[in-house]
Amino acid sequence: MSNPIASTTGSPDTEKPLSVHQHEHQPPPKNKIEDLHKLNSKLAHPLSGISHEELMEMGASYARENDMEDLQDDFRKGALLAQNPEAFDTLPLLTDDDKYYLRREVTHKWSHPKALYHMVVMCSMAAAVQGMGT
Repeated sequence: MSNPIASTTGSPDTEKPLSVHQHEHQPPPKNKIEDLHKLNSKLAHPLSGISHEELMEMGASYARENDMEDLQDDFRKGALLAQNPEAFDTLPLLTDDDKYYLRREVTHKWSHPKALYHMVVMCSMAAAVQGMGT
């Protein structure tokens, strides 16, 4: 019985067995590489190529579909920011107040209310205590 993992190369007259760790490497076709680059780009930036008007409508439509009509403007802004978060200074839809808080989010990364930290610690302790009881 032959080894199912080993294979051969060459013609039947000059067959040489390959070990388990050897294999013939052929680069993928160029169009396959281009397709992978396009797919990776789309996965990294799924909103690229969508117009601002369409993005804003997508955000507003999401708010309407989920009974948050009063937040449509916020979802419009969020959709635009999701496409390119670094460009928030150039978006005319954002108010100066919005831009201030977005800038502050970058410059003061750990500036959160003490109540948030308190809640995280309490939840962590509750999870630890619950894990000890099982």
